[in-house]
Amino acid sequence: MTGDTTLYVFGDNHRHPRNDVKERLNETIPETAQALVIEHAEKGDDRPAPPDRAALKNPCFLILQLLTYSRRTRARRAADRVASAEETTVPEEVAAEHGLSVAYTDISHQHRVAQQPWYLTLGSWAAFLALLLGWTLNFYVSLFAALLIPLMALVSQRIHHRMREQKMARDLRRLADDYSEIVFFTGDSHVDSIRGRFDGDAVIISRPNAQS
Repeated sequence: MTGDTTLYVFGDNHRHPRNDVKERLNETIPETAQALVIEHAEKGDDRPAPPDRAALKNPCFLILQLLTYSRRTRARRAADRVASAEETTVPEEVAAEHGLSVAYTDISHQHRVAQQPWYLTLGSWAAFLALLLGWTLNFYVSLFAALLIPLMALVSQRIHHRMREQKMARDLRRLADDYSEIVFFTGDSHVDSIRGRFDGDAVIISRPNAQS
């Protein structure tokens, strides 16, 4: 990012009420802002989706996503996030009110798995196969695998999290060539990392005592 570009990072915990998010965004966005960049997995990755079988590269992560789908969808609908790419988000509404250009960044869930390191694929399949085969080989193997699967899912989340932030940083650097003041709407868990990637160039705005 060039020294002439100021980046305002708005952190949200994905659970604040929509009206609260809208009010805080309106208070946060400076009059001189030109663009609002939104973390949005469904819209931030415009590449063609990889084959559906790409999800099979990480069965542990897939299991976690299926088990938590309903909870995540309810949380997103109740707060600033929405469940589909066709619906309008709060930051999109605010951007329209302020006349800001809108850009998106993130990596789709399919691409996260498709691009993950090979060792993550190997570890995830090892845990999953150990669970399946353990019932016929040894009960303790299955018990170990039952503990290993959520561990691999959490490791996957951390690695995917880092992949996403790398993509976000690249997109923000690219957009800095076109805008001198950018507001970035993202989750609280990304704020510190994004700040570190733009050391000295970013102005960070996040809610006090916000939950990660």
